[in-house]
Amino acid sequence: MVAKVCLEKGCIVKVHHHESEQVSVMVTGRARWTVGSNSSNEFREFEMVAGEVLVLPSNTPHGLEVLEDAEFIDILSPIGPMGVDTQKD
Repeated sequence: MVAKVCLEKGCIVKVHHHESEQVSVMVTGRARWTVGSNSSNEFREFEMVAGEVLVLPSNTPHGLEVLEDAEFIDILSPIGPMGVDTQKD
């Protein structure tokens, strides 16, 4: 599945994981990502800007905070049951 995702400054995508592998290409904007479990040595936090690519293996915990209005191209395989992730409170 390939999806264009547009997120406004201040948007927070809660930490989650899914079976699908994900490749996220940042087209415009800036975001702060968290990747991995807080309790593991693999935890990372970093900023991503336009032109950068992030590869997330299956079931990798990840979340983000949008620092500037952003546009991503997300590629997920296999397609998840909900398509692009949704957030529920």
